Amino acid sequence: LFIDDITECVVDGTKLLLYADDLKVWSKVVTIQDRLNLQLTIDRLHIWAIKNKMVFHPSKCKVVSTRSSYWETSWSQLPFYLNSYTLGGVVLDNVDTQRDLGVYVSKDLFWEFHCEYILGKFIDRFNLLHRTMYLIINPNQRRTLYVTLVRSFLEHCSPIWTPHQKGLLNSLDAAQKRA
Repeated sequence: LFIDDITECVVDGTKLLLYADDLKVWSKVVTIQDRLNLQLTIDRLHIWAIKNKMVFHPSKCKVVSTRSSYWETSWSQLPFYLNSYTLGGVVLDNVDTQRDLGVYVSKDLFWEFHCEYILGKFIDRFNLLHRTMYLIINPNQRRTLYVTLVRSFLEHCSPIWTPHQKGLLNSLDAAQKRA
């Protein structure tokens, strides 16, 4: 299946990002026209999918709006319907946090939710490994298991989500030191 022509659906000011079977559409929305251009891009993508006998599932499509303090104060008076988007007549869900390729991205672009999630998973995996590894005596094999099954999860996409808040860094460091 060739999707090279999908970029023709994009209206000025809107951008696409493709990765495997994943598609991201975004735009900086400052004016009503920016919002309409983003909706027009979504509509064009829907038509493109129909022409190519594909389906975008609205239930899998989410809207995450990142806002500056300027936006909050100057646009907060607008009705909600101006901030919603539709795909094939279905209103897309507005969410505060969305998982994208294994990383939770929040609307404020802070990594607290993601760090708490991976810290919980890190502890679960470490405890499971600790309970089941008593038969392995060789320290090199133990280390390999730890690096492969536990630490790799903690390091997945870490250049993207590494927190800059001291409290989150301390909690991640403390978990690793306990391990």
